Amino acid sequence: MPVPLQQPAETVPETPPPRSSGLTGRALALGALLVPVLCFWNVYSDVVAQSTEPAVLSLSIGIIFVLLVLLAGNALLRRLRPRLALTSAELLTVYVMQAVSIGISGVGMTQFLCVGLGNVFHYADLQNRWAQNYQPLLPRWAFPDPDALPDFYGGQSTLFIGPHLRGWVSPVLVWSGFVLVLLVASRTRFLWWPLHPARYLLAGTFTLEWLWCSLFVGWLVKWLILRYGGLRLYRQALSFFIGLILGDYVAGALWALVGCLTGVQTYRVASI
Repeated sequence: MPVPLQQPAETVPETPPPRSSGLTGRALALGALLVPVLCFWNVYSDVVAQSTEPAVLSLSIGIIFVLLVLLAGNALLRRLRPRLALTSAELLTVYVMQAVSIGISGVGMTQFLCVGLGNVFHYADLQNRWAQNYQPLLPRWAFPDPDALPDFYGGQSTLFIGPHLRGWVSPVLVWSGFVLVLLVASRTRFLWWPLHPARYLLAGTFTLEWLWCSLFVGWLVKWLILRYGGLRLYRQALSFFIGLILGDYVAGALWALVGCLTGVQTYRVASI
């Protein structure tokens, strides 16, 4: 007598767990609380204490130090109060908020980029004839409003008023977006394109005169490891070099705090 074949049980595909959003109330509150602290630390350390500059590098020393402190505290919360621990998405939200704020308050934003856009209007006079020769050729949507420049150069005012914000929002968005799209599109579209977006961030800083040798040594070490050790040795050495970088960042952040708390100048930029 033939045995009826059993139908295999239907397997129901497992539904992946929903991804947690980083835009939670506590993440935004923590990020908003840290924004003035990091911005004050950045400006005070650079201008007043003349200590280590927390925002002089594209990967900010101040942000990495605060992120390491948050990770250590979050690891402790996972052991004691797991429900209070922050998720990876929430930590990323806090990091992005600090990266944007400390970049705006950094010396490179207000001292170089913004001044370069406003010089052609603020310093125009009868002798250089910039108003007649150059200003008619410049699109106004790509440059700040001339009415917002006197307070910017003279001081005794603030950015957070309507005319000043309206005068600066357009050029900041235009030039930041233009450079970002140009570099990313060229990097992804053309294999021969030699310029990495991260190199653009470093090229505009005066510290490149001191860092070029370190960058070259880092590139050479990476090339030697990949050339003679392959991808396996590269992955094994990656943890060591990440720890080396983080150690340097922690040391720089600690010296910046020492300079702010004691008033001792912890580094000096030589003038030529």
